[in-house]
Amino acid sequence: MLPSGPGLACTDTNVVDVFNGTSLSWVYNWGLGPNGEIPQNVEYVPMLHSLGSVGVQEWVQGIQKRFQLGSTHLLSFNEPDISSQANLSTHDAAEAHAVYMQNVSAYMQIGSPAVSNANQTDPPMGLPWLKEFLSICAGRCAIDFITVHWYHSAENIPYFKWYIGQVVEFANTYVIGQVWLMEFGATGSRDEQLGFLDQAKVILSQFPSVTRYAWFAYSDAAWISDGALSDLGKHYIG
Repeated sequence: MLPSGPGLACTDTNVVDVFNGTSLSWVYNWGLGPNGEIPQNVEYVPMLHSLGSVGVQEWVQGIQKRFQLGSTHLLSFNEPDISSQANLSTHDAAEAHAVYMQNVSAYMQIGSPAVSNANQTDPPMGLPWLKEFLSICAGRCAIDFITVHWYHSAENIPYFKWYIGQVVEFANTYVIGQVWLMEFGATGSRDEQLGFLDQAKVILSQFPSVTRYAWFAYSDAAWISDGALSDLGKHYIG
């Protein structure tokens, strides 16, 4: 199993010098390939953001290239349970996931669609959406790790810990041994966010199956100060 490790969710993956020698282990930009340089020994993880973002043939060829360049994991749809994102029914997502991932699952680790931390059944969102998706898949969808998002107040650490526990339990139910916290963020002042990060990293370390996580969102203004990591960057990834 992969060691727990921080990654970056960033539109611009041209993030090299300032992260050399840090614990950064992976990056993604919601697309098939990076749009800039990334540090050595850092994995770029491709994502099939939504239906229509890339054709099946282009996806398979692109993944073969990414594999040759060192990518070993793939990400499925981004927040299909939210209308402003991938916006997919569980049926459409299951059918498409099976088609796009089938030809590459022999040599790549595949993530589930990344759902929000909403928790409702009508219409399904969050884990209820993912439960319905997996039921429709009925074993046809290659999935090696569960991916989720979490957003709330920096003051709500108990909810963060509870939610991570729920996701781990959910993954265990389907005999899926890894969980990725693809995006997480906390509202509040800078000091509140720093305090949240310190506590969140301790909590994540208590769940060995949470193998990767990414704070949302990376930006030069927030993470870099005078050519070095800012206080936020150091708290997260120093």
